Amino acid sequence: EVILDLLLKVTALGLNVTKLGVAPGYGYVSESAPFWQIIEAYGVKNASGPNSRIIELVGDKTESANMMQEVQDEIENNGEVPGFKKIPQSTSISNRSLDDRANQESSVFNFLWKQVEEGITSFRFKADNLGGGRGQYKFSLEKDGENYILKNEDDKIIEQNISSKESIQNLIKSKILDERFYKDQAISGVALQKNLEGTQHFEMQFIVDREGLALFVGGRNCSLQK
Repeated sequence: EVILDLLLKVTALGLNVTKLGVAPGYGYVSESAPFWQIIEAYGVKNASGPNSRIIELVGDKTESANMMQEVQDEIENNGEVPGFKKIPQSTSISNRSLDDRANQESSVFNFLWKQVEEGITSFRFKADNLGGGRGQYKFSLEKDGENYILKNEDDKIIEQNISSKESIQNLIKSKILDERFYKDQAISGVALQKNLEGTQHFEMQFIVDREGLALFVGGRNCSLQK
């Protein structure tokens, strides 16, 4: 509020603010894409960090995954890294707007059934905007003859002898999405992913300037943190 108030006063005086830069330090403001969108509307830049679009991408797991999949497709098409595979992930269901939720859920369940047909049984829902292992829910959907068994993240049976896809979708919505995601307004959206067992999450960290100069500053095993 202090920064925005100052910008309003300066522009009211007719002064040019496009040469200014805002350095917010660390914390909520520095990671708030809406804040930087307002700042950028005045022609002012983030003096110590990325622009609002990058902040938005970094803060949204589904948007980040979509961007990386585009990069991976380009790498695969150019044949630079043979065998390089992307992690299957659905589109996201918004937890901010209910207008298109039915269509988004339909897309997510289409993704689910496509994976099941390929023999995948283990999945996880992942919140778009939470990190550090938060906002995740693992479940499994196993074929049992003509029916299905739905298990929770503790491998306990939620329901068995389920005969129809519609019943399974209703169970997932009521037992997982409603209880674990939709009620939490801190969650902006949720996507469905194929769950990868026995993997390690290793993060590589770079400092990159606006001219494209990049410096690798080390990595860390995030699996230990989780």
